[in-house]
Amino acid sequence: MRTNLNLSSRPFINHRLYWIALALVLIIAGWAALRMNGQKLTAHAMADSIEAQIRARQADEERAKKEEEKRRIEKMKKLLTEQEIYQLAAARQIIANKSFSWDRMIKDVDGYVPDNARITSLKITEFAGAGEGSAAQVELKALGKTAMQMTEMMKKLEESNGRFHIGEAAQEQVTESGEIPFTLHLQYKLSRGAGE
Repeated sequence: MRTNLNLSSRPFINHRLYWIALALVLIIAGWAALRMNGQKLTAHAMADSIEAQIRARQADEERAKKEEEKRRIEKMKKLLTEQEIYQLAAARQIIANKSFSWDRMIKDVDGYVPDNARITSLKITEFAGAGEGSAAQVELKALGKTAMQMTEMMKKLEESNGRFHIGEAAQEQVTESGEIPFTLHLQYKLSRGAGE
C-alpha cells in the first residue's frame, strides 16, 4: 500500500476548470453583447428606412394633393366665368378675414321668419365694406304654407330698423307638398359686433 504525503502548507487545487468556465462565461457575454448591439443597429437601420419611406410617402401625398388642387383650380377656371372667379375670390377673402359672421346673419334673419315658414337657402351675392359700415347683398329662398307669408316676412323685414332693405321679391308655383316657394333679395347691414 502506497500513502500520499503532502508536506506543503497549502495543498494544490486544480483551478483549470474554474478559469475555463469563467472564460466561457466572458466569451458568451461578449458574443451576446455584440449580437445585441448588431440587432440594435439593424433595428435602428430598419426604423430609419421605414421613417424615410414614410417621409417619402407623405411628400408624394402632399405633391399629389397640390397637383389635384391645381387640376381642380384649372377645371374650375374652365367652368367659371371671370365674374364667378372674382366672386369666389371675394368670398374666400371674406372667410379669411373673418369680416362677416354667418351665425350673426342667420340669427338676425331668423327673427323675421313667419311661423310655418322656413328658409331653404341664404346666399351672399355681394359684400362691401369692413366692420360696422359693411353691407351684404343676400338672396333668401324660403317656403311658406300660404301666399301671404312672403308679404308677412317683407313687412317684418321693413321694421328691422334699417338692418334689412328689401330689393326684388318673387313668388313661385305651389310645390307638390303644398308649400309656396318665394325669393327675397335683401341688403343686410352689419350691426356693431357682427364680426364677433
